[in-house]
Amino acid sequence: MNAKLAGDAVSFTVIRELNGKKYTQKFSGKLSGDTIKGRVEFVRDGKPESREWAARRTTEEGNERSSSRKKATSPEARGGSGWQFPSELKRAP
Repeated sequence: MNAKLAGDAVSFTVIRELNGKKYTQKFSGKLSGDTIKGRVEFVRDGKPESREWAARRTTEEGNERSSSRKKATSPEARGGSGWQFPSELKRAP
């Protein structure tokens, strides 16, 4: 993953592999307080698509309480902080 932060603009690329095929998702967004909101771009069935996404910063205590959310804690995060992506964003419509 290659993450960039320029002012309040956040971007990163995630490459996943499923059944031997690689899939690339390009995330971009805007950081505002404890929230990032933006768009993710990807190719599905040969056609480019995009969806909105959001994440919010949490504390370690908040991560433990919320089992219905995907946890995305950065290795660089210290002091028990991390990011949560709402569960409804895990599935593409």
